Amino acid sequence: MDKNISFAPAHPLDAEAAPSWITSEEALLLFAGPGLTYPMAAKDLLATTAQGWNVMALRVDNVPRGIACYTRRSTDTVHLGRILVDPQARGLGLGRSLVEHLVKHVTALSDVRRVTLNVYEHNNPAVNLYSALGFVVTETVVASSIDGWATLRMQLAV
Repeated sequence: MDKNISFAPAHPLDAEAAPSWITSEEALLLFAGPGLTYPMAAKDLLATTAQGWNVMALRVDNVPRGIACYTRRSTDTVHLGRILVDPQARGLGLGRSLVEHLVKHVTALSDVRRVTLNVYEHNNPAVNLYSALGFVVTETVVASSIDGWATLRMQLAV
């Protein structure tokens, strides 16, 4: 890809792009998990920082194309979540780039030995991407409150 890609903490303008990427309540749940309401607002995404989340942005030629969040779960574990990619940019390797940048960023934090994430089992593109990047399934959980969608808990040892 011949694009200028940058990865940095999200600015309000980055977060303002993300709601347009989510076109339904189901898509919000699939890509961002529970915790945000549809329609998603940029301020709600940025407000997750008060809950300990760090919001990061992937920009291509200075245009936001991906958002991802992380939080420390323990001294040696960082959890990833809310991994969103602009639908117009899907299939171009930007999801991979976003997760690779995020993993590189969080593993540079002191004492991190494990990176975790949750993904719905039927989200095959995401499951395949995370597996290709070295994440392994550690547990499968069925959450009946979300139409019985099975959640895979995945982990990457670093």
